[in-house]
Amino acid sequence: MALITLSSEVSQRLVAGEIITGPQAVVKELVENALDAGASAIQVEIWGGGMEMVRVSDDGCGIPPAEVELAFRHFTTSKIRTLDDVHHLSTLGFRGEALACLASLAQVEMVTRARGHLGGVRIQVEEGQVVGRWPAPHPVGTTVVVRRLCPPTTPQAGEAPIREVIRAFALAHPHVRFELRAEGRRVLATSGSGDLRGVVAELFGPTLASTMATLGPASQGDVEVSGLISRPPAARPDRQRIYVAVNGRPVRTPSLLEAVETAARPFFPKGRFPLAVVHLRLPPCLVDVNLSPTKDEVRILPHQEALGLLREAVRRALRETPLSEAVGASPLLGPWPSPRLAEGPPQWEEAPLRPLGQLLDTFLLAEGAQGLYIIDQHRAHERAIYESLLARKGQRSPLKEPIVLELKPHQAAMLRGMPALLAELGFSLEEFGRHHFLVREVPHMLENVPGRALEEAVQEALVEEEGWLERLLISLACRAAVRRGRRLRPEEVAAILEPYQRPGAPTLCPHGGPIALVIGREALARQLGLG
Repeated sequence: MALITLSSEVSQRLVAGEIITGPQAVVKELVENALDAGASAIQVEIWGGGMEMVRVSDDGCGIPPAEVELAFRHFTTSKIRTLDDVHHLSTLGFRGEALACLASLAQVEMVTRARGHLGGVRIQVEEGQVVGRWPAPHPVGTTVVVRRLCPPTTPQAGEAPIREVIRAFALAHPHVRFELRAEGRRVLATSGSGDLRGVVAELFGPTLASTMATLGPASQGDVEVSGLISRPPAARPDRQRIYVAVNGRPVRTPSLLEAVETAARPFFPKGRFPLAVVHLRLPPCLVDVNLSPTKDEVRILPHQEALGLLREAVRRALRETPLSEAVGASPLLGPWPSPRLAEGPPQWEEAPLRPLGQLLDTFLLAEGAQGLYIIDQHRAHERAIYESLLARKGQRSPLKEPIVLELKPHQAAMLRGMPALLAELGFSLEEFGRHHFLVREVPHMLENVPGRALEEAVQEALVEEEGWLERLLISLACRAAVRRGRRLRPEEVAAILEPYQRPGAPTLCPHGGPIALVIGREALARQLGLG
């Protein structure tokens, strides 16, 4: 469909849009254009966190030479003609504002070649005005380069928000190949295989992808839901990894995110959340996208039906998780029929646990109100240390020799901004060169953690600023906890079990894995043939 400038009657009824708040908004708008052009491969390149340059290239249909200048005019689009068309959208964009807004805030260069044309066109636009146009060789598709962005508000610059934009689109469009490069290095890439689980593996690793439960497909009326959701052992400390796409549009509609979270809550410990990828499909006429400037919220007209279907799909996927995976029964129970034998994770009671011994130098056995408790010694100790660190409890222990932390420049910069919090956690640090720090004191429960392990924990935690504290505490607790395969003295067993001698004690380790399972009296009697 050819580009046209919308009439004032139509443009005035559209929510004011394409607010360019920073480089991530630039990437979002250009990727939407590429997808609407039918691209099967999209490459994004950024320099200077996207403030110096953003380049987005695609293999879509391209723009005909006669329409190149027109593409930079306000309210110029090929996607709608009348206001009624907004209610039947099959595209991500529709206002025709993105390129016009970009051209008013940055230097923009576009090279495009339309399908069926022998050559391409290069055009440069500054301050909303075309300053040059030339013939240019280019494969079918479009490349847009945005330089020296000057957004009207203080931008959220950097690689992380742009990486998150690309992740969301890649998960919403698994059949499209995406690549993101920052400062010349590849940050992420997907194959465009069309397999959602494969895309999750490419973005978050094959281990997580292989253990995720399948959502649906399920349908009710005109609404269909499908996707993947992580099981409790892969729980996360935040909600940021719940991805929802409605007809291929990544959205952050609060009611949809809340539906996923609410349905998953009974399966996850407090403060832990799944990684979920949800695809909702329904006729475009049942989706109102003309709500917000950023187009990241939608209104689904059969609202309650969609929320109910989504909640039930999440519950069913998690409910059907094999018990051996949900509570860790299979390593212990061998060929016994675990769904009948294992009665699940413990409910810690007032009655104290009575230690019975240690099994295979890995599991603690105890008698409690519910029956026989089989406890993973590493996970139990790890969670206790984590809770202690989180509560800022305990004293500092001075180290005999300071530990030298060698960090990358961005990690050192992050650490410099956190002295008060680190001191509150029980660490005493001082700078020792541009990218080095001396650790002189640590929380007392970490005093036996080797220096190299402490350095690795800090480096892992500071991969990105978001969620760094949670990652640090989990990593430190894991390294400080007793290892599996270690024979424990009775007093050590008692110390590990002490936090679990009261009601409400946690049942999952910080990574989301089960701490223990219980075999009740009835289950034991049944297996032994006792009446």
